[in-house]
Amino acid sequence: LKRIGTIRYTNDRPKDYWAEQGYDWHAGL
Repeated sequence: LKRIGTIRYTNDRPKDYWAEQGYDWHAGL
């Protein structure tokens, strides 16, 4: 369920934001 949530968030927020949070690797999935 978390994977689906992250995908939705990636569309709303830029990769740069996730990269700072450390979700860059997660966004790749």
